[in-house]
Amino acid sequence: MKCAKCQIDLFSKHSKKFCSRSCSASFNNRFKVKHGKYAEKLCLVCNARTTNPKYCSKKCMGKSMQKYLTKNERIKSRRLLMREAYARYSARKKFQTPIDEDLQAIKEFYLKCSDGYEVDHIIPISRKGLHSLSNLQYLTKSNNKRKWAKLDWCPEGDSNA
Repeated sequence: MKCAKCQIDLFSKHSKKFCSRSCSASFNNRFKVKHGKYAEKLCLVCNARTTNPKYCSKKCMGKSMQKYLTKNERIKSRRLLMREAYARYSARKKFQTPIDEDLQAIKEFYLKCSDGYEVDHIIPISRKGLHSLSNLQYLTKSNNKRKWAKLDWCPEGDSNA
């Protein structure tokens, strides 16, 4: 008996049709087309003909994954995001300012802030702190960024905590 694929003599007592698994697989799959391997398609970015499923090159794949096409679009999107965040912050601050609070004194407190310092809420507004003069303090910019929205925070050099 001979192998159905390569026609090598089979020296086996069992009734085998192929000499190896490789011959069996290649014989049985000879008429099958691999999953779109040779079918040409259009690139989703540049419309060039390609055998790949979506893109003709890594460059086109990278372009398709860009969130913004231009630098101006990125800047505009960032500005809108920051405006929205500031509007949420302002609304929260407005509703957490007591009715009897002296708004002029708060404005003066902000205006008296010297360079290198920022006005900070001792109990953050995001943690239900009030926007009142008694809840404001001056912190250096680096300390204010480190504090962020923490309640039990003290500067690194301060050991009174």
